[in-house]
Amino acid sequence: GPLPLPKSCLEFERTWKTIINDREAQCKFLKALPPQKLALIFKDSLSVVVLKWVLDSVLTLVDSQAEDEDTGRLLLGVLKGLANVPRFSMTLMFLSTKDKKVLLPLWESAMIATEGTDLKHILVDIKKLYNI
Repeated sequence: GPLPLPKSCLEFERTWKTIINDREAQCKFLKALPPQKLALIFKDSLSVVVLKWVLDSVLTLVDSQAEDEDTGRLLLGVLKGLANVPRFSMTLMFLSTKDKKVLLPLWESAMIATEGTDLKHILVDIKKLYNI
């Protein structure tokens, strides 16, 4: 059945480890996360590893399913929601140069895949928040 909604960063990490190699399960899990509740779930404990997992997953999923705008909107909503988590900018600062090098092509790929869709505008706005 559906994975339980995490109540903390630790629970999120625990759940994610069970679906770490399953993009479809990640997609379902991320789509079920209420973006406006992410600040409550993570409070000030958003870890770099979670940020990397979610960015990697969302950007890859948006890239591979760019024609599904509803899914894309929900997934990008998670990235927007994470940007509202307390100390988000601190977590961003801990992304290494290597992390950013890995993430950059994912952003670029997702940008190309969403060309000509509403998702492209949302992506551009979110990329500014993440300044990668």
